[in-house]
Amino acid sequence: MMEIPAVRWYQSIKERSSRRQFYSKIIEKPKLKKLRNLIEMINQEIEGLRIILVQNDVEEIFTGILGSYGKISGAPAYLAFVGIKDIPYLEEKIGYGGEAVILEATALELGTCWVSGTFKAEEVLADLDLKKSEKLYAISPLGYPEDRPTISERILKTVISSKKRLDLDKLIINKNDLEAELEWIKTALKAARLAPSAVNRQPWRFKIGENEIIIELDSQEKNEEREKNLDCGIAMLHLEVGALKAGVSGSWEYLKGKEVARFLVE
Repeated sequence: MMEIPAVRWYQSIKERSSRRQFYSKIIEKPKLKKLRNLIEMINQEIEGLRIILVQNDVEEIFTGILGSYGKISGAPAYLAFVGIKDIPYLEEKIGYGGEAVILEATALELGTCWVSGTFKAEEVLADLDLKKSEKLYAISPLGYPEDRPTISERILKTVISSKKRLDLDKLIINKNDLEAELEWIKTALKAARLAPSAVNRQPWRFKIGENEIIIELDSQEKNEEREKNLDCGIAMLHLEVGALKAGVSGSWEYLKGKEVARFLVE
């Protein structure tokens, strides 16, 4: 089981935002070492997932206006999220393990932004040594974000904020008194609600039980940006971090169909 520094990453959940404009400042070796050590652990523990940290100028990869992501420039490195095709629950694993690196990068004062489907894949693949069984699912720039959001970032944030995060009341399927009575459920769901998702679509919904929370899809409708299950994997990590912050540990059980996964209190 992946070791989760709950207090550190819970703070990262509150501070993280998608950043697209970066200084060209090189990332210090101690920070790179921390990220590489975490990546190595995650790659060993999560079946089918391979995260790669590439120190390379991203200008050739992120060019122009990239759909809903806006222009990305200046980062001296990027993360590549690779998976072995046909591994069960691969998208959930990529979201869960990938977001762990994103939260640690945030704790190290580095900026990131999940990007999938709108980058120059051939440029990325030239940096990677992928096996035939592997597929590139997403990438993220990595570096020191500009102190203040640029005009383009502010405009993009305004556009996306038209789809502001839904209230928890609208994300919980079975409203009952448990989320009000049990502190760990409130903390876990508030953390999950802050998970990033493609075009802020928030495709997750929650079913609450006394000793469990189930994450399920809002619908099984496909989306061109990326699989909704990957976004749900990101929310899974946020939920677990929130639970641990409230003193409750648990484990995940993958489910089928519209239901994605169940968090069971240990």
